[in-house]
Amino acid sequence: AYAIWQYWIITQDDEFLFDYGAEIIIETARFGAGILKQGNDGYYHIPNVVGPDEYHELVDDNAFTNIMVAHNIEVCLNVLNVMQEKAPEKFKSLMGKLSLTEDEISYWKKLQNKIYTGYDAETGIYEQFKGYFNLEDIKVADYEPRNTAMDIILGREKTRKSKVIKQADVLMFMFLLKEKFSIETIAKNYEYYEPKTGHGSSLSPSIHSIIASWIGKKQDAYKYFVQNAMIDLGNNMGNASGGIHIASIGGTWMAVVFGFAGVHATAEGLEICPDLPDKWENVKFSLIFRGQKLDFSINHSVISIKNSGNIPVPVKLGKEEYKELLANREYQGIKHDNWKWK
Repeated sequence: AYAIWQYWIITQDDEFLFDYGAEIIIETARFGAGILKQGNDGYYHIPNVVGPDEYHELVDDNAFTNIMVAHNIEVCLNVLNVMQEKAPEKFKSLMGKLSLTEDEISYWKKLQNKIYTGYDAETGIYEQFKGYFNLEDIKVADYEPRNTAMDIILGREKTRKSKVIKQADVLMFMFLLKEKFSIETIAKNYEYYEPKTGHGSSLSPSIHSIIASWIGKKQDAYKYFVQNAMIDLGNNMGNASGGIHIASIGGTWMAVVFGFAGVHATAEGLEICPDLPDKWENVKFSLIFRGQKLDFSINHSVISIKNSGNIPVPVKLGKEEYKELLANREYQGIKHDNWKWK
């Protein structure tokens, strides 16, 4: 459901959304709503799940799971609004096909701000799951250097009773839903969870690299980028004989484009706020956004963006307002304290 909505934001492919994607988003929202249980606190909860951190199984109110279910329901309501406006006949047909009623839609609206998230307003930290804060605090750095997963070193039972986590969990939903959180909140949660993360999965270092880039921790961002790149290049997980880690290779690209280059796609347009590693001189890459090819060339003080397509594309540079980049035109930005259009 997340991927379908992101695909639509980036492509504006109404035909796919209305003919295929909407049905998936509605049914997954329906499933998510179906596993929510209202508690005595008035909030809705999800018991007995395994979140991204697979070291702790069958936990209650995993923040990632709850927040992504809430996002799925929010996206579903957005899709229904878009369909009603742009394709009312397809909307009516889909309502009939899925036996979707106004009562069910009203129930989803009621759920929106009533799903438990584990957020602690005093600290700004999201509790990974209910009871996580009460577990034993073990710092992964105390076991470095190592080439063995933390659950093997500690044993399954000690790991389960500790705060050591396998991979990005709270940080994962912050990566996926960046616009929903302030940089200050993301930074607080990075500082809390990063020392507790064992990176027992090849999918973890790239997410840490990207978030470290967002919050200005350039040394951490580059360290995790290299760690991620060396998963296959250096066989640093000891299992290269089984094949390449294709998703973590995607993570290496993501760390460059979403992390160091600061690219982020929104419903309004494309945002970019680069901060390259000190060791690098420049980065060049191309993206297709809303069907238009954009060519980027970035160094520490200048960015060039060429719209090689045939229609304008809205792009936001740093803290500037969105600017329409016209077709077959090249634009430059410069950085002093902040990025500005030239």
